[in-house]
Amino acid sequence: MKYDDMPSGGLSDSYGQVLNAAEPATLAALIKNGKRTDDTVTGTITFGELVEHSRWFRSSWPTTIAARTEVSYTLTLTPAGLVSGLQSAYRALDTWDRKIEGKLIAVDTRCSGWGRKVSIKAPDPRKVAFLPRLPGEFSLL
Repeated sequence: MKYDDMPSGGLSDSYGQVLNAAEPATLAALIKNGKRTDDTVTGTITFGELVEHSRWFRSSWPTTIAARTEVSYTLTLTPAGLVSGLQSAYRALDTWDRKIEGKLIAVDTRCSGWGRKVSIKAPDPRKVAFLPRLPGEFSLL
């Protein structure tokens, strides 16, 4: 992402990938809404539709709050049907950051290492913070 005079680079949170292809309901919606050609699925989905399908998206803090925001995507699958890549792009509408109003936000996510054994341990509860959302904070219109 290129933001003002800063160098291009990756950003997380609001400017990160808005589509979570690791979430079964979201992946199903992307495949259903898209058109499959060989190992790719291309399509569009709105933020409003994402709210219906994605618990992860509902819990996020998107850059734009307009339910009509349309996300174009290309999902790439391995021969085994696993996700190997996801590119998404959308125009920022009704943003909380007026500097990016109308700008294109595009993210390219790569997935690899499917089937490898991993170990994930919960962090020490004493080192975890919970920041609840305040009433009236951003919600999709």
